[in-house]
Formats: sequence, C-alpha cells, structure tokens
Amino acid sequence: MFTCKVIKNGATYLGRHLRANDYYDKGNEITGQWLGKGARELGLEGTAIGENDAAFEALRLNLDPRTGETLTARTSANRRAFFDFQTSAPKDVSILAVTFGDERLRRAHNEAMKAGFAELERLAACGRDGGGQSSGPRITGNLVAAAFTHDASRELDAQLHTHLVCANATFDPKTKEWYALENGEMFSAINLAGRVYQAELARRIRGLGYEIEEDRVNGKVQGFNIVGVTEADRRLQSTRRLQIEAEIAKFVAEKGRQPTAGERHVMATETRGRKLSEITTDEVRTKQLAKYSEADRRRLAGL
Repeated sequence: MFTCKVIKNGATYLGRHLRANDYYDKGNEITGQWLGKGARELGLEGTAIGENDAAFEALRLNLDPRTGETLTARTSANRRAFFDFQTSAPKDVSILAVTFGDERLRRAHNEAMKAGFAELERLAACGRDGGGQSSGPRITGNLVAAAFTHDASRELDAQLHTHLVCANATFDPKTKEWYALENGEMFSAINLAGRVYQAELARRIRGLGYEIEEDRVNGKVQGFNIVGVTEADRRLQSTRRLQIEAEIAKFVAEKGRQPTAGERHVMATETRGRKLSEITTDEVRTKQLAKYSEADRRRLAGL
C-alpha cells in the first residue's frame, strides 16, 4: 500500500536514507531514478540519481536544476521540500523476491509501483488559476519524483518497497510556471493508488504462474497472499509487526482499551530503530534464510 510523510529540510535524506538500503553496505549504495511528467519537463525523466545528486539538491532548495534560479514562489525556511510516498509489497512477495531470489517479482513490483504512482500524478495540483492567481486546487497532472527501491527493513527482514520522493513543485502548462503542490487531492488518493498498485501487482504475479488468494480482515479484503506462503513464514520476517503487536498488548493490559490511531503511531515511532546497521547484502540474505528450516527453504524455493 501507499503511505506518505513530509520532508521539510531533507539535507541528509538522500545520503543517509534513500541511498542506503535501510542498512549500510559500503560500496553497494542504491541508485535512484527520476520519474514523472514534471521530471520530463525538467529534462530529468529516466536519469539516474547518485551520490550528491545536483538535481536532487537543487529541488530540495527550490531551485530549477537547469538554471539555478528559484523554481516556485513559495520559498521559506520552513517550507516542505519533498513528499515521500512509499509503496510496500505484500510480505509474501518480499520473501520470495528478496530472500528466495525471484527477480521477476522485483520487476512486477516496479511496474505496479509505476501504475500506482500514475494515479497520484494524475491528481497533482497547484493552488493557482489559469492566470496565476490564488484559487482553489487546479489539476496540473505532473510530478517530479525521485524513486528509490529498498528490499529490507531496519530489522533486516525482507521488505520490498519504493520511496517516491516528490519535489514540492508542479508545472502549470497554462502559465508555463512552477508552483508549490496543492496536495489535498493527492493525499485523498493515497488509498486508491495503493489499490491500483495491488491490482496491477496481483495481475502480474498471476501471469508469472503464482496462485494468489484474498487476504481478508473481518471480512474486508486488505490485499492478497501467495498460495504456499504460510502465516508462520510471514511472521519470521515481520519483526516490526511483532514489536508493535507486543506494545499494543502491553497498552491494552495497562489501559483496558485499544489504542487510538495516534497512539499506535507513537508506538511505531518509538519502537523503530534510530540507526542503520552496517552489514553486507549477502549477510542480510544469509540471516533471512537462517530463519527457515531446510524443509521450509526447499518448500518456499519450490514455489
């Protein structure tokens, strides 16, 4: 599904988070890629994003990466530099793609991610009318997004996910000017984008020969699972989920009620590791495989 967080400064976000795979592996940093119609307008679409990327830094500072001039009029010390939309694959997909090495599933995730991103981009808007005057949201339909795909969590479990770090800027084809994003429509569409991602991913996974089944919670479809991957398999690589479940159980025992959404958010924040582990990718995969018995490894590899 899709989630989003606001990045206000982002001075260290590229080097310390996006280029690292939620763990440090010296010499094996992640290379990103520019996506979106707004990126095309700036001549960035499809180009790689490496260390100390000049275009990323320019957009962080609200500068046009082509000219160095101010990009949008809304510039302040407290401005929102980026919106980080994150899309995560179902745990079954992560396990089979990352731990057991089915590269086809990585490609399926990437294509499904683009389908979900297209829904967000379709609703990108600015708060200006055709004459450049302040007004209600007006659809521009373009974003400048830096896409970085990671395949592990901070706890080193398999977790295939992509960060779509969108600059706080969108191009108005009528005025030929750049404006700050009016993000209300996009935020309202996050759930839709997640559903589009899941539907496209499910279609592609079936096309690869996997069988899938609905994942229901209280009768409501939440997503899908891959037939042959068990709940026990998932829990072995769901450290964060187990940490939060433990905190919820502790809260219920002490308070006699379920925590609110805000209280759950605090639990998730407080239990998240602050520092990235320094470990090689090969060591991460070895640790993941070691959680399974020999028989379970053969069964999952056989899928």
